[in-house]
Order: sequence, then structure tokens, then C-alpha cells
Amino acid sequence: MPTSLPESGYLTMPEQARIDSACNRTPFTIRRGMLKCLIFSSLACITQVSGAFCLATIRGAGNGSTKRPKYGRIWGSVGAISFSVTDNYLESCGILSSRERLAIEQNSSEFWGRPRTEMEIIDFVANAVFEDNPIEGKQNIFVLKAEPPLVVVRGMMSDEMCDEIIWSAVHSGDMERSRVGTDLEESNIRTSSTTWLRGNQCEIPSRTFAHRASRLSGLPPGNQENLQVVHYGPGQKFDIHTDHLNEFNDQGMARLATCLLYLNTAELKAMEGVKGLTGGETWFPEFDVKVKPERGSVVFWWNTLERPGSDGYDSDMYLHVDPRSRHAGLPVASGEKWVANRWIHPVDIGTGVRGY
Repeated sequence: MPTSLPESGYLTMPEQARIDSACNRTPFTIRRGMLKCLIFSSLACITQVSGAFCLATIRGAGNGSTKRPKYGRIWGSVGAISFSVTDNYLESCGILSSRERLAIEQNSSEFWGRPRTEMEIIDFVANAVFEDNPIEGKQNIFVLKAEPPLVVVRGMMSDEMCDEIIWSAVHSGDMERSRVGTDLEESNIRTSSTTWLRGNQCEIPSRTFAHRASRLSGLPPGNQENLQVVHYGPGQKFDIHTDHLNEFNDQGMARLATCLLYLNTAELKAMEGVKGLTGGETWFPEFDVKVKPERGSVVFWWNTLERPGSDGYDSDMYLHVDPRSRHAGLPVASGEKWVANRWIHPVDIGTGVRGY
């Protein structure tokens, strides 16, 4: 993902500086609980603050173009007259400050490098994943643990995309017994079936998932493995394990982070005559948390002690497994369970995974 996306409606920092300089602005502050709006015939500028929502029409310097920022510092001007919404006010609205916004625009690579509060994580994830409507998106984000981060994002993928991933996996003809470890051995630890989908096998869902996982992790889509789709039948499971192993460093395949997507939903209990999914929760024993499968929802976590932005981090360094990332896919009680994994690496691993 590029560091600036002017064609997508973002106001980048260089653009903002150029506009500020051209207009010779003297900003004043809209304080908490107070809204000031200036309307002139040469520029209609509307600012609405409602449930942490701010919108303004920005006129570019000298070219007559307009852009609407989705978040961050908002400017409007008529000649030398201007207003600004300061970082403190934006934070009070629940919108990211310019510092946090800049982290997102620069692939978010620094955000996860230090411990964050629950609200910081919710703000970041909402703006990263729900680009068109981050305010409503906040309602779908659940921070199960702030440090190390363990986050559930509901509705990250549509039902239709989840169904297409399942269909593509079934019709790939490549479903086989899941394997574990550096030697890729069959084991009773993991009794599911697995296939790998390349982008051209399921293009729109695959690229959408890759794009949003990239925004969420702050790392480019090319750092992701191809889409792994996993099927669990009744009684099948994956015992406690970590997605990264220290031995992976020797193979150049260190798995920094995991984005686990549920492709179907578990029922509260089995109904007579209905073969719905029951059981199959993802269990994180270190936090005593169980996540129930819900179609379109994602669980995101980091697998290593070192993370981008942390002290001394380097993409070529030896990455140590974080034992707190241990988790298990509990046995399916009835029905079948479908999930898809995006495993994220510190560098481009040559899979050709693309976002959009």
C-alpha cells in the first residue's frame, strides 16, 4: 500500500502543508463541546460533530480540486480565513490524531510497536479496516487483550465473500489432511483438512482479505502467505499450538502475525434435524478466552515477541515465538467449521499476494 492515497480521498501531510502555506492560515480551535461553523458563498464548508463524526470540504490550493479526508486534521478556508479541528478535539471525538493518522498513512508499521490502550486499538483498527465508515466500524471491534494485542473484528468480510472462499476451496480439488511443524507432517494434534488458494482462484475475496489484513497489520500484502482454507468435520480439532516456531527463522518463514477469518457461524446449540456448527471455538489459554466462530469475523494477534516499531526491531532479525500466543481450535461438536488464515511475515516472501 502506498504511503499516500490522494486518489482515495485522503489528505496527506505534504498536501496539508502545501495548502496551509498557500492560504497563509491562522487556525483557531474548536474546543470540546463547542462547534463554530463559517459559511461563505465562495466555499461551502460543513462540519458536523455527532457521535465522533467530522466532515469538511477541502479546497486545494490553486487548482480548484476538492478532497474529503476520512480522518485526521480537518481544514477549511476562504482566503486567509480558516478553522481547524485540533488533535485534542479529534481525540475527544474518538478520531485519531495527526500522529496516529500518519502512522496509518505510512502502512501503520509503527502502531503496534508499543503497548496501546483499548481505545487506541479500537480507533486504529476502525480507521484501518472500516475505511469508509470508521465511526460505525468501532461497534464491531472487540479488544480481548490490549497487550499482547488480541482483537476480534466482526464483519470484516461479507457473507458472499466467505461463501465464495468456501466454494473455491471445495472446487479446488486440493483439500488434503492438514499438516504441522517445519517438516509438514500429519499429526493427531491437527485433524482438519487444508487447501491453499492463490489470488486468481478467488480474486475479489482474496484481494479484499489481503488488503484489510495489510491495513490491520501495517505490513504490505506481499508479506502474506497465500490464503489457507481449513475445514473441520465433527470431532476434528487443532490442539494447543503457536503459529510461529523459532525453527521457521532458519527457513526464512517467520510468521509475525495471524489474521484468522471465520467462514461460517457456530450455533448456540444443535437444533433437532439441523446440522449446524456447534463447538469449534478458538481458545487462548493464556487469557482464558474462547472465540466462537462467526461468519465474516476475524481474530488478529501477533505471534512473536518482536513487532514492527518495537525497540531494536529489524525485519531481518531472529524472531522469538511469544508463548502467550498459544491457542487451539476446539473440537467441532456437530456440523462443519470453515476458516481461512492470512499469515503475515516481516518481509515480502514472493507469493505474489496482492491487495487493491
